[in-house]
Amino acid sequence: MLWKIRGGNDRLPHAMAEALRENIRYGAVVARIAQTSTNVEITYNNLGSHHTLVTDHVICTLPFTVLRGIAVHPQWSANKAFAIENLSLSPVTRAYVQTKSRFWEADGRNGFATVDQAMEVWSPTYNQPGKRGIVMSYTYEDLAREYSSMSEEAQVQRSLDLFEQIHPGMRENFEGAATWSWLNHPFSKGAFMVTKPGQFRTVVPYLATPEGRIHFAGEHASPWPGWIQGALHSGLRAAREIAVAS
Repeated sequence: MLWKIRGGNDRLPHAMAEALRENIRYGAVVARIAQTSTNVEITYNNLGSHHTLVTDHVICTLPFTVLRGIAVHPQWSANKAFAIENLSLSPVTRAYVQTKSRFWEADGRNGFATVDQAMEVWSPTYNQPGKRGIVMSYTYEDLAREYSSMSEEAQVQRSLDLFEQIHPGMRENFEGAATWSWLNHPFSKGAFMVTKPGQFRTVVPYLATPEGRIHFAGEHASPWPGWIQGALHSGLRAAREIAVAS
């Protein structure tokens, strides 16, 4: 069963940001992680200046695709280092197209579709108030890599060509569009964890294991990779680890 937050799932991070706003450092790009037997030192850059934060413990939620590019001292244990270097995140893109109306509903269609590509077509405005509509493509695997290499305009036009085949009249009703690629984002470099043959033995057992005072959370460090549920579960688990260790 799938659940969502009334008013939009982004209400959750906004609520967390409101509760923690005095302690959030926006625009902080981590450059180095160093730990001793008594603390962890985080070096980060913000608007061209360098800063250092010293703390008792750290919860690292960075995707391993990003973490592997950050200096660390001392080096990770052999098993953790192998997991960090070899974990894969699936490439995923989305293209959202807004229309003047949900014209497809006049023919009894809900906007969703199954196509003969590595793609799903969704209608986020289904059952939502208002007259405008949104149709979205969700691409993955090699097709997502192909989309990620294209300009936003090229992605939009290709998506419109497909949507026009599924819902004739799409271009006539087209108002605007937006795209997103998790692969291209520098702080994710992929969407969610995917495992390769043999990695349930060599990688998965070491995703969530702590390294000294550094603890790990995120969808990749949970029993539910790819889901908000997994990220929340891992955060609670990491917090409990620190509570026990303190």
